[in-house]
Amino acid sequence: MEWLRQNAFLAAWLAPVVALVVFLFENKKTQFANVDWTRALVRFAFLVALAMEFVPGIDLARRIAANTILFTTLGWIMMDRVR
Repeated sequence: MEWLRQNAFLAAWLAPVVALVVFLFENKKTQFANVDWTRALVRFAFLVALAMEFVPGIDLARRIAANTILFTTLGWIMMDRVR
């Protein structure tokens, strides 16, 4: 259990990979004709920034950049859901 506690950030890095695989499988049916690239890239950036927040060894400058991306994309996702 100690290993899992120390390496819990690995699950956070698995989320962008799973999201990318699901994105590819969902859009393979339509040959990527009707892809909303803005939403896909914003959600992917959100997941990567969220994963960076859980990594314990990231320096302050990268953590601030990840926070900026995280909250900006979170705000965009929330406003997109309202529309």
